[in-house]
Amino acid sequence: GVAAACLVGVKFGLHYLVAGMIANCALITAPALLFIRQRIGLSPWRYCRPCVFPACASLFMVAMIWLVEKFFTSGAPTPLSLACKVATGAAAYVGFLFVFKRNAVHQVIDTIRHSFRSRSETAPAGAAGAAMTDS
Repeated sequence: GVAAACLVGVKFGLHYLVAGMIANCALITAPALLFIRQRIGLSPWRYCRPCVFPACASLFMVAMIWLVEKFFTSGAPTPLSLACKVATGAAAYVGFLFVFKRNAVHQVIDTIRHSFRSRSETAPAGAAGAAMTDS
């Protein structure tokens, strides 16, 4: 499937390559979901449910980037146009999740905060010293 999509892309251009890759994914996904049901008994809906909001946020992001490209960045220098699209995409994605899945955004923020804390703040008392003396 990927090879055919690449050949079509070489012959007809980038848009057809992307369309071919999307079609390839769609053709591969349906049997894969059925396989999950047969092998482990997990329903395809339960498997895909965590992806619904991120997928919707992605579609919203694409729509916002398309609108920015269509109405605001025509004639703008390429670096400025790219910066506008990246900022719009990021704001659209996070904004969508903030409106519809606020808890997920808070979890990501907490994870980021936790990753930037110093080692002594995150380790239980005595754990950092014990780890060094065990070796």
